[in-house]
Amino acid sequence: MTLADLTPPLAYEMAVDLALVFGDPIAARLAEIQEQHGSPSLHVSPVRLTDERWMCCADLLSEVGPGGLLAEGFSHLDRSRFAEIEVVPMSVIMPLVPRLLEPGVDA
Repeated sequence: MTLADLTPPLAYEMAVDLALVFGDPIAARLAEIQEQHGSPSLHVSPVRLTDERWMCCADLLSEVGPGGLLAEGFSHLDRSRFAEIEVVPMSVIMPLVPRLLEPGVDA
């Protein structure tokens, strides 16, 4: 499934167990839009996965509708590119999230 298959905003309960997964072109465009239209106090920060793709927690889709914290920036996204953003269960993506080393643990 892709973001093009959904109609944001989504209820938090529906989105909390999903991830949005995308490549470098979408990550770069997200950064541009945030710089141009984002809030300095609120920033979406994708995580680089071990397979070189990027991901965001899909729960942010609960804040993209009118009055939502991310509504302004989301309104500037090109919906024709939503098919490039995979919607994947978080359980599938978690093994690809880099693990931070715990203090005192050698790499």
